[in-house]
Amino acid sequence: MNIAHLYFLGLNPEDSLPDKSLLSKFRTQRLEETTLDEIITEIVRQCVQKGIIESTSISIDTTHIEANTIKKTPERLMKHLARKIIKTYEDETKESLEGLPVVPEYKEIEDHKEAKKILEDPKFINQKGTRSLIDEDARVGRKSKHQSFYGYKTEFAMTTDERIITSVRTASGDYMDGSFLKEMLDQTKDTGIQVRELYGDKAYFRKNILVEVEKVNAKAYIPISASAYKIDETEYTYNKDSDQWECSQGNTTVKKKYFKRNNKSGVREGYKYYFEIKQCRECPKHDECAKKMQEEYCKWD
Repeated sequence: MNIAHLYFLGLNPEDSLPDKSLLSKFRTQRLEETTLDEIITEIVRQCVQKGIIESTSISIDTTHIEANTIKKTPERLMKHLARKIIKTYEDETKESLEGLPVVPEYKEIEDHKEAKKILEDPKFINQKGTRSLIDEDARVGRKSKHQSFYGYKTEFAMTTDERIITSVRTASGDYMDGSFLKEMLDQTKDTGIQVRELYGDKAYFRKNILVEVEKVNAKAYIPISASAYKIDETEYTYNKDSDQWECSQGNTTVKKKYFKRNNKSGVREGYKYYFEIKQCRECPKHDECAKKMQEEYCKWD
């Protein structure tokens, strides 16, 4: 269908196309144990060797991929899982379960948070955040503060001039941008590209990322994210798409407010992010967290 592709393959427009099964044969018989990473690395290496790629800078970003399935509410998923458990029991034992409570209509369950809490209990289900029985690896992520999506995020690095991809990683929708940066830089270096500059949006303005860029003797061209200063990244992560912070226990900020006040050093202004009080009070790390935050607050003032 694409004349340029036909020309590249040495085919005339009227020639018969290869059978679609050729892709499967190529993957199973030719590639065998070869991975996609190895294919990308070899292609880019040849581009560098032939002088097609001369760039010394790469850009890195992520894109959202919607899962090919419906995201269910926690209540509805509980109902489907219960049915699956009952069916499995009856198929294996050839007996019917007696005395089971009537399963309520999922729309009639009032306490949605309670249902979600049960779902996330490891005793009930191992994969936290599951919203589909068909695609158990997909997760809910954010496109913006008011728009979520259900599926995956694909992170890619590519040369800034030629726009040739040098490394790709795919993760669930709740993936934090930049988590695979080190191995993506290593893969890019394996192609023969001498990385001198790295470009990214403010989601990549984090200490561990800047350290990795410095290790390869490259310069980072990333917008400064003021929200990332003075934050313990082992305890808190920032999602630039939704403009929210998430703690190590999975609690997410629900609002933020602008502030401006005078202190000994002069005028101080910025934003305060607030977690839901009830969630924090019930959190096992509440006392430890509150003490740390109070110490930081006093130190800044």
